[in-house]
Amino acid sequence: MTKSMNLIGERFNRLLVIDLGNKSKSGQKTWFCKCDCGNFKEIRHGDLRNGKSTSCGCIQKEMLKQRFKTHGMAKKPIHNIWLSMKARCLNPLSNDYANYGGRGIKICDRWLKFENFYADMGDKPDGLSLDRIDNMGDYSPENCRWADWFVQANNRRARSIYRLGA
Repeated sequence: MTKSMNLIGERFNRLLVIDLGNKSKSGQKTWFCKCDCGNFKEIRHGDLRNGKSTSCGCIQKEMLKQRFKTHGMAKKPIHNIWLSMKARCLNPLSNDYANYGGRGIKICDRWLKFENFYADMGDKPDGLSLDRIDNMGDYSPENCRWADWFVQANNRRARSIYRLGA
């Protein structure tokens, strides 16, 4: 049987071999490796040589994170504005549903996806809120703008119509 090679100093994707490890439970040679992310891991010789191990596990974590990440803005104010708009129009359990979805106010198909809403409206400017230009119209790029409280206050349904339930 030939003497196995020394891998110290060799790089296998994100792993740099720094020292010989202990034998695995199955008797295989292992190597202590430092991952580019800073973690250390003991890897079996065969797994390094055949490419089965390419990191300490951080690659898999990054791939999973990317797979489930859609836009990365879930905690931003603009995302909450979008969620509130959807609740008003689509969720009968929302406190505001009667004045929006209950009156037939809809959201355009494009805006059902957050990324499209954000592409059209951008970040919320300070001191402004989402406003429908035509209060009887739907939420869409053509009918929405950012407006201050004064514009919003003057863009309401007439109170007499409001009391009649229209």
